[in-house]
Amino acid sequence: MNKEFAVSVLKVLEAYDLDPEKLQLEVTERMLMTDLDSVAGNFRMLRAHGVWIALNDFGTGYSSFNNLHDLPVDSLKIDTALISKLDDGATMASLASTIVLLANRFGLSTVAEGVETLEQLELVKRLNCDLVQGFYFSKPVTAVDLPSVVSDINQTRKLLRKAA
Repeated sequence: MNKEFAVSVLKVLEAYDLDPEKLQLEVTERMLMTDLDSVAGNFRMLRAHGVWIALNDFGTGYSSFNNLHDLPVDSLKIDTALISKLDDGATMASLASTIVLLANRFGLSTVAEGVETLEQLELVKRLNCDLVQGFYFSKPVTAVDLPSVVSDINQTRKLLRKAA
């Protein structure tokens, strides 16, 4: 990662008068672990200005639990590959549960990526994952379509709460 990355991002935020707390950047484990010092330095600077940082694809084999304590991240995004195998047996559910517990211990939020079915959603809810993303709620949409999609998601959430 370029040493000037954080400075460039901050300049863009300032030029367009954007609130840094409304921006979340994601970095994959692979990228972070291959250039830890540079990426971590950039992200420390961005976090100091309020930018949120997520570690994407967590649990895909590049995890360095030893480094997790020192990483400048706010959340762990549990990889789709792991979420898609939650209903295959206790092993994957145990791994996902461990990631959620680990994140909680480090004061990080968790996001389950790739939730596509009601069964996966129910399994993720049992894991106490903080957030969910995936095609179960919506495929990618344009900015024009976003308000109606959010309204539909909110209606679904209300129905799920009543059913629980």
